Amino acid sequence: MINRMFEIKNKLVLLFKWGILKLVTKSGLAFAMVFIVIAGSFTGIAVLSSVESKEIEEVTCADEIDESFDSQANADIQELENPVLAEAEEEVSFYDSVAIAQVDTYVNVRSGPGTDNDIVGIIRNDCAATIISEEDGWYKIESGNVEGYISAEYFLVGDEAEKKAREVGYVDATVTADVLNVRDGQSTDSAIITSLIKGQECDVIKYGDEWVYLLVDGTKKGWVSMEYVTIDVTFETALTLEEEAKRVAEEAAALAAEQAAQTSYTTTSTKTTTTYTYEETEDKAQLRAQVVDYALKWVGITPYSHGLDLYSGTDCSGFTLLVYQKFGYSLPRSSSAYGSVGTTVPLNLNNLLPGDILYSYGHVAIYIGNGQIVHARRPGVKVSVQSWTVCSWSSARRIIN
Repeated sequence: MINRMFEIKNKLVLLFKWGILKLVTKSGLAFAMVFIVIAGSFTGIAVLSSVESKEIEEVTCADEIDESFDSQANADIQELENPVLAEAEEEVSFYDSVAIAQVDTYVNVRSGPGTDNDIVGIIRNDCAATIISEEDGWYKIESGNVEGYISAEYFLVGDEAEKKAREVGYVDATVTADVLNVRDGQSTDSAIITSLIKGQECDVIKYGDEWVYLLVDGTKKGWVSMEYVTIDVTFETALTLEEEAKRVAEEAAALAAEQAAQTSYTTTSTKTTTTYTYEETEDKAQLRAQVVDYALKWVGITPYSHGLDLYSGTDCSGFTLLVYQKFGYSLPRSSSAYGSVGTTVPLNLNNLLPGDILYSYGHVAIYIGNGQIVHARRPGVKVSVQSWTVCSWSSARRIIN
């Protein structure tokens, strides 16, 4: 009998909860409360008619449950009246606190909001910072080992920062599932290309609708559900005055060593005097192979930094410079200058040769053959080999002609 009583009660509870929602929507809170009173009374009558007098104690218990439910119903109604629900709160984006520097070369980071404050570091173009606060048109930022102030006019923020960050940041996805299928479309119905295991990292190429497009093992591309990966975005950051001084000193030392090691000779075949910065060899293919072999020696060894040393660290242009310097070549320190070095090569695999330099604004790499490159990829990653498709290249440059 008692089981039957609670079965009746549960059905009535569902009925008047549905009624509450309808009445709150159409008629307001007052009508809803009337409905609760009527439905509650009706529930009590139905329960009493379903049990014998000896079951009064159980009915009393059921009435207490009714009171508890009425309290919950009132809380539900208050929640309906309150438009600020936890579920409706605006999602906070990672990029809301990220600012991207947009300057010609670099801008000073100062100890306070104003140009009369001391310089504590520098931040270069396209480097990122975390905004801590804003004061009188200045951002207090944290970037690398630098904390200080920069005028807000030198930063992109909000949607513009997010768009720029996706261009200049280094985005990785780390698999959180034990096994994750990589598919050729944004659906579990799409064909499986390959599978990833927990902890595996891949470069993010672009974002889809709850899916993300990855470069896997430098050769395969496909979609995975964002539910099963964590996204990590890293950027180049500001330098302290000490870090900048060290970088400048390393560049000067490298330049002096380069000038001391240069070997020159004269050719008269074209009735001009040409100075070469390497020891000429009859077999250019052999020289290209030597360049590639030397570059590969540093894979997994050279960390990424703003320095100019293959042991302590360097960046993409520094790595390329140091590799070619070994063979007597003089190349630019800035990646932006590589668009005009050497001679232009058609940008396709049929024309590329080992040792050619691939260039895009902000990045350079050395082509090693078979559709692969070796480069100083990004902060936090040592020199590595990847598919040449990891970047959208602007041009290919041939140094060994």
